[in-house]
Amino acid sequence: QWPVVVRDARVSLVLLCLATAMRGFGQTTATVAQPDSDAYVIAGSGNLTVDDPVAVSYLNFFGQVQNRSTSTLTPEAKVFLRLSDEEFRKLQNVTLDLATQSRWFAKEMASLVFESRMQIVESDAVSPAMPGKMRNLNERWQKAVLEHAQQLKAAIGEDRFRVVDDFVRSDKPLFETGWKPLVKLAGAPAK
Repeated sequence: QWPVVVRDARVSLVLLCLATAMRGFGQTTATVAQPDSDAYVIAGSGNLTVDDPVAVSYLNFFGQVQNRSTSTLTPEAKVFLRLSDEEFRKLQNVTLDLATQSRWFAKEMASLVFESRMQIVESDAVSPAMPGKMRNLNERWQKAVLEHAQQLKAAIGEDRFRVVDDFVRSDKPLFETGWKPLVKLAGAPAK
């Protein structure tokens, strides 16, 4: 505890905003694929939103891929997907790329949230452009998730991708235990 007396309410509010903004910085909502590396960790959704049902399914599927070391495939996933070692390696590479991009998107959104909080402190309002900036970033994030689905398609081929795509869209778990969805579709019933 610091023996600091803050007399100005604005300074107190700025400090509160800073503490709130930094509280969740760097936290993720998913488990690490490899115990010694966080390369596969897809940044927690935090303030990023994904509202397309297909993008939600793929984001959760990629989130399960990063969890591969903590559990075994479900019997249904084994029978349905029949992924070769090479195909699974390609899937991991696509997941790694998405995880890398997710950290950039999360950092950008955290900056926008912080900026909007500072605007509220300074002028009791958020600039009219801020919601548009956040919406644009969310749209770009959703597009990045869907582009990674297309990267997977290019990596494993059209026929194998159809099988994977059917499984992804079913929203069935890939692993037996140890995984929770990264995101849920707004208004969707709980599973």
